[in-house]
Amino acid sequence: MFENLFNKNEKNKQFESYQHTFTDGTEFVVTVVHNEYHFVISDAENNTFDLARLVKGSIQFAYSSNDEWMATVDEVGKSSIQFGKFTEIRDILSLLHEIGHVNNVIDTQLALDAQQKYSQKKYSAGIHSEKMERVRLLYEAHDLTKISERNAWAFALRSIRSIEKRMNVTLQEDLGSSAEIRQYIERHLHQYEESAQEEMSVLSEESIQKILGDPSN
Repeated sequence: MFENLFNKNEKNKQFESYQHTFTDGTEFVVTVVHNEYHFVISDAENNTFDLARLVKGSIQFAYSSNDEWMATVDEVGKSSIQFGKFTEIRDILSLLHEIGHVNNVIDTQLALDAQQKYSQKKYSAGIHSEKMERVRLLYEAHDLTKISERNAWAFALRSIRSIEKRMNVTLQEDLGSSAEIRQYIERHLHQYEESAQEEMSVLSEESIQKILGDPSN
């Protein structure tokens, strides 16, 4: 686990953070070497594949002690992924999901731009027309983010199949049944949906107060 992330192993100069052995003997290990993170799958014959190689172009990984998972792409196309604690092997899907975000620059940038536009409008002064624009921006951000999220999860699932074929290994058995994987993904999607619905609820209350002339608005 990541509790020992910064405990130095003098033998190989690596900081081992997480390890899982699949049923078929395949291993998944997360390590950091010379300040670079590696997410390595190795089979019984010591053939290896670093999941970081799935990223198109250059990428910077960073560990979040706050357990936050997030992908960003800046205006010049530079990508970064922040990842949290691996508490179960299904968290490999979360990593692949974030890689899916940075590999789909258009979807990711559209969603991030829409979120930024909404954030800029969120605390704007309060005339009715501005509130309606704020509602529009919120729904636009929600729709674009939902598309980006679902496409990134689809990438994660396709990547599992691709890795299995590439290395002739079996990963899905440890990841669980299709229903369990779906529940894992839906749990993460629900967290986003819950946050968006809370914002929409607040806006609806504000709009009603404005129309009724509530003095507190």
